Amino acid sequence: YYKSVSAAATFGIIVGRPDGSFAPNESITRQDMAVVIAKFLEKKQGESTEGMGKSLTFADGSNISRYALDSVAAVVSEGLMVGKPGNIFDPKGLTTRAEAVTVICKLLNY
Repeated sequence: YYKSVSAAATFGIIVGRPDGSFAPNESITRQDMAVVIAKFLEKKQGESTEGMGKSLTFADGSNISRYALDSVAAVVSEGLMVGKPGNIFDPKGLTTRAEAVTVICKLLNY
């Protein structure tokens, strides 16, 4: 995956972990998936997502990490990710394969 990861890092779509590693074999949380997608949107549209988190109304909104709040709001407002039953986002839940494929398909049609 080196070429794909390197290209995404070069474009600023992914930044990896605080220690500079990428951890390609680890799972990704829903909030981190939102961060990656939001960075893609920012690059594509040239607009920042800053401040969008104020509009979130998920019942578990307080569980969304501060660094991911605006990103979650951006991808939800664009319809690229959705919440789960009970008006939750499940930010620290792992992204399922089905969720990832759904997001990829939506991005291809974006």
